[in-house]
Amino acid sequence: MNVLMLVFNSPERGTYWRAFHFGRILVAHGHRVMLLTTARRAHLRKRAFTKDGVHVIEIPDLLFGPLRSGWDAWNTLMRLDVVRRQRFDVVHGFECRPVVIYPALLAHRMGARLVLDWADWLGKGGSVEVRPWWQRSLMRPIETFYETHFRVRADGHTVINHFLEERVRALAPDAPVRLLRNGSNLPIFRMPLATARRITGLPADGELIGFLGSTYAPDARLMAEAFNVLHRRRPQTRLLLAGYFNRPIETWLDAPEAVIRTGMVSTERLGQYLSACDVCWLPLTASGTNIGRWPYKFSDYLSAGCPIIASAVGDFKEILSTLGAGEVVPSDATAFAEHTAALLDAPKRRERLSAAALQAAETHFNWDVLGLQLEDFYTWICNQSSRSDLKSKGI
Repeated sequence: MNVLMLVFNSPERGTYWRAFHFGRILVAHGHRVMLLTTARRAHLRKRAFTKDGVHVIEIPDLLFGPLRSGWDAWNTLMRLDVVRRQRFDVVHGFECRPVVIYPALLAHRMGARLVLDWADWLGKGGSVEVRPWWQRSLMRPIETFYETHFRVRADGHTVINHFLEERVRALAPDAPVRLLRNGSNLPIFRMPLATARRITGLPADGELIGFLGSTYAPDARLMAEAFNVLHRRRPQTRLLLAGYFNRPIETWLDAPEAVIRTGMVSTERLGQYLSACDVCWLPLTASGTNIGRWPYKFSDYLSAGCPIIASAVGDFKEILSTLGAGEVVPSDATAFAEHTAALLDAPKRRERLSAAALQAAETHFNWDVLGLQLEDFYTWICNQSSRSDLKSKGI
């Protein structure tokens, strides 16, 4: 199959990784994959490169910084020009902002089967609600229109959680839907904790709570409150923020000196930092934003074999109960602190949770497994569509 994938993100950011990992698995199984993404800085010229067999094209955008998020008309026109020059068997649009949906619809009209992915609830009730009031008022109807209006046109849908699966089934009840979560991105290893701390230069003694990447402000405040409760009871505990963290959490902490920030580091280094942690946290407030997404860091925690404590929001209660890789707690600071303290006092239990996390990374959350599921879904859609075409022609 010749597959076109479209994301509004820049390379190595957000949903780019979801599309890229699916693409590289498809390439490994003999398919051709082109991935259109938004350039980080370029305004006029395209840039193309190949990574793990995936042909990536960075499309220029006239906007700047965070505004490069899928709305630019020039970006859209450049993508339309790329798409009109060749034929694809499948076009897979990740979210439905203009730079994704209009080129996807063109490829669809030219004969490609259209698959739409839904991995973030962006419109009314979702992440638009955490924006400043003026952005919220402006963007809510626009985000909601693009997120929902075009779903009915797709030949099939992929989703990242059960909530979005229910949403898409309500919007397009006749279309097939496949639930595909994000896979494990880091190298699968569980370096001994003492070794990881020595390599990273982290304190050999004391207790480390890990958190990876960025987060929304309400979730960061929940994490700060939970750490305040925990640190008052266990002053030897430190909070490790691995990778880029986007909130001034130190200003909300009673003991800001207990925070360790790594800043941007390599993927390998992130794995070492996570391996150095006793427990990894995933604090989420019970909001539409969190119900309608699946934080990528969850898969990274699994691949590092780190025991997880997560809020009972969305699918996490079901997933962690099934996998046995961590614990789910209410979205409450005291509950987070109490469960963490109990787990820190139970080294044998942490070992069992760590083993279960690695097992999950190697099986349920293995990109090879997920990529094959997507390949099967594409094949089924193409076969079903071919039968429909023959039937419409009376053959």
